Amino acid sequence: MILATGLALAMAIGAYVALTWHPRAPLRFRMVELHGPQNFAVGAERTFGRVVVAVENVTPTPIYVLSMWDSDDAEKYSRTVRFEPATFNPVQTANFRETPWLIVPAHGVSYADCNFEVSTIPRAARGRIRMYHMWYSSTRYHTACACHWLYRHSPVALRRIIPYLPMHLDATDILPPAARPARAS
Repeated sequence: MILATGLALAMAIGAYVALTWHPRAPLRFRMVELHGPQNFAVGAERTFGRVVVAVENVTPTPIYVLSMWDSDDAEKYSRTVRFEPATFNPVQTANFRETPWLIVPAHGVSYADCNFEVSTIPRAARGRIRMYHMWYSSTRYHTACACHWLYRHSPVALRRIIPYLPMHLDATDILPPAARPARAS
């Protein structure tokens, strides 16, 4: 009886991990607010506009997003997203859990402050810009944290056997702002 219960529990955990390890296309991006153009440095050659982007998670597991950037073609990348003021591309710190992640709850929405080149905003508003993003599912994130901790606290001779879990890289079209309903007069 105990063996059967243990086996059933192990199967349930295995099924959960299998379903939440790498959900397919978990995120959707939609422009929400546009703010006026601004230069971020004196003599800057490019002018940016601030855009609030809704990041929607369509899966039953939380998603941890490390970085996002937009591109209007495969050759031209423009790192745009900041999760904290003046942090355009969060740098991984020595402590994996202290890295600034954007956490999008299961079947939920989080918002990211983005800086788009002004010339790309009209294309983004028509859904013609792709948002590249690096992410972990919650299950994979917690496993990566455990592996990172083991790596930092293991003898050097054992470090080569500790697995490294790379992040997923996806690209998704940015959806245009939702149409506003017509006002009744």
